Amino acid sequence: MQCPNCGQQIESSVRKERVYHEHFRGSWSTWESLFQDAADFAARVGPENLISISHSEDHNEGVVTVWYWGSN
Repeated sequence: MQCPNCGQQIESSVRKERVYHEHFRGSWSTWESLFQDAADFAARVGPENLISISHSEDHNEGVVTVWYWGSN
């Protein structure tokens, strides 16, 4: 399998069954607390399953999303 972004060859054993996400949001939370919650979750997921962490803001509500590989 080849990475669609960089073209690097990916071993099939690295590929998991499905991509999952967990989001952390709040208009009353600070960015620091949202990122800390996301970082704590990402540590539980483990570096071998972590894809990325993204963030956005809409109408003064912050959202941090952790994307990770998993299986049923």
